[in-house]
Amino acid sequence: LALLSFYLDLTAAIPPEWDGQYFKAASHAVLEYKNLYAVLSSEIRAELDRSGHIPLKQLVDAVIGFCQFGCRPMIADYTSLQRLLQEVIVLPQVASDTLSLARCLHKLVFLEMEISNYYAAADNASKAQSLYLQIEDHAYEVAECAFAFAWATRWQGDYEDTDSCFANALGLFMQLGNTYMIALCTIDWAYLAADRQDWAAAISHGVDALKRASRLAIRARTIIRIAKERATI
Repeated sequence: LALLSFYLDLTAAIPPEWDGQYFKAASHAVLEYKNLYAVLSSEIRAELDRSGHIPLKQLVDAVIGFCQFGCRPMIADYTSLQRLLQEVIVLPQVASDTLSLARCLHKLVFLEMEISNYYAAADNASKAQSLYLQIEDHAYEVAECAFAFAWATRWQGDYEDTDSCFANALGLFMQLGNTYMIALCTIDWAYLAADRQDWAAAISHGVDALKRASRLAIRARTIIRIAKERATI
């Protein structure tokens, strides 16, 4: 676990951009990432074989941290990470601990979406949300799971159900007063409206998102422009 303890420092030191001025640095960084990924994977597997020998939170922190590291550009192996998390979830000490299980299922949601397992992602988001609801002070995680559920439902192509899912997630973020996530949820709802060619709703949600978070201005203006163009065709 010594290697796992510094992965955040390492990844933070390397810029995530992989083009332009970072190309040479990125080429070297990718090689280093892949080497470290292999070492960390081996360490994680060894710890799982000796499960029960380290504190539960430390194990879960390490596995989730490794999954975050493993999702970096150009080294991502989502299927392997998914399998790793599935192995961790069935460990008795994880399966019997509400918070640990919720955290692992929560991370698994995003890995499932990366490999297009949208039904599994939606199911795990629902399970994780139910677990978080049993624990105090996890309202943000509850909202994030609702948002992930909406995304997974959207990619299943079930647009009618997805409307209510986005409305639910948006309501939860509004209760928290999280301006950025409110805007992000709203703009994704705009893209959902565009999916079903409801251009008026797409424009409305896009304008709402534009008012809420300047960091999303490009995405908001893009969907507004597209919706206005399509609405006049």
